[in-house]
Amino acid sequence: MIKHSLPIHRWIYVIPGFLQTRGGDNGMVALWKSLHMLYSDYSTRVELAHWNSDWRAHAECIIRMCDDQPGKIVIAGYSWGGYSSTVLARELAKHGRKVDLMILCDAVYRHNYWLGNWRAMCPMSKIKIPANVKVVSWFNQRINFPRGHRLTPESDTTKINKPTELMRKHQKCDESYLFHREVFRKCHPVMGRNSTKYRGNFARRSL
Repeated sequence: MIKHSLPIHRWIYVIPGFLQTRGGDNGMVALWKSLHMLYSDYSTRVELAHWNSDWRAHAECIIRMCDDQPGKIVIAGYSWGGYSSTVLARELAKHGRKVDLMILCDAVYRHNYWLGNWRAMCPMSKIKIPANVKVVSWFNQRINFPRGHRLTPESDTTKINKPTELMRKHQKCDESYLFHREVFRKCHPVMGRNSTKYRGNFARRSL
């Protein structure tokens, strides 16, 4: 493996939902922009990845750029991007890597095959959190469908916090001030920052 003179030790992944694009005007792009402005430097990478990306390639890139040194990994996902967050975590687990923090916003189950995606509308579906994830914060809503599915840990070592219910439809959950604030509040200690002040673009009334 080629060694890099300046390894990237800290990674933040922002994964939007179905139909959201990296060039679109949505809450996840706004979140990524704020995170990028605050955290990005020579040793910290803030990635905006499509929900159906090649997660094996992303995991391999993280391992390669870390030069086999310990690092910090945070993943924030919305809707199907929330489910994809668990897929990325599983790929990282194959390399023995932990995910320090996962923050999910109305995460919706996604089947490996399109014919199985009727389960995205089934309230009984569950999303399993891989054992290599340390802590999970999550948000859901009960106003319309699709709606976030229940999270279940695959290991007792994973701490899943109590969910925060958002009073808004699924299609607008990613714009929630509460969600954005939580990402910043939880990212700061993981990224080695002292301040916990939220510096996003959304007004407090946008809950």
